[in-house]
Amino acid sequence: MNEMIDNFTVIITTMSLQKIHFTDAILEETAFLLPDVAKLTISANNANDKPVINLNNVSTILLYQPVNGTAVSEATITAMQKMAQALQLTPESYAMINIADYPGLKFHHLTSSATVSRLICLGVDPESIGLWVDFSFYKQFKFNNLDILISHNMEGISADHKKILWAKLQIMFNLK
Repeated sequence: MNEMIDNFTVIITTMSLQKIHFTDAILEETAFLLPDVAKLTISANNANDKPVINLNNVSTILLYQPVNGTAVSEATITAMQKMAQALQLTPESYAMINIADYPGLKFHHLTSSATVSRLICLGVDPESIGLWVDFSFYKQFKFNNLDILISHNMEGISADHKKILWAKLQIMFNLK
């Protein structure tokens, strides 16, 4: 054992021109205990890929899904931003999340922040995020202390559905 320590010291000495003893390095090593949820799972289906979204101080989530592909048009993004402004939301108080960017996104990821109080699904089927509820379009409901409103997709939404959506959002945000 002493022979291995001496060999290690020699290697360190030639590499850094400083003598470091192997036993000192072991004693100064920091050890971390990880909870079970932080441990990695070895699997073929990317079980470790968990979406990381910063929802600090976010009260409202606008969850949307493109009709085709993985992105929505710039006009759709602008319409959602204008909708948020009309609802008197500051840029820091809401998050626009494209579900296509987070394929593993689930409802519990969205509600992990205690500040989130509203979820507006724009063209997102609740089952696709693991939310198994009976719902009607444009009918606000509460689930796990979260106000939820489900709408048709913003891309190609009809004028009638747009009016209904706006009326329901005004009620949801106490603007009416």
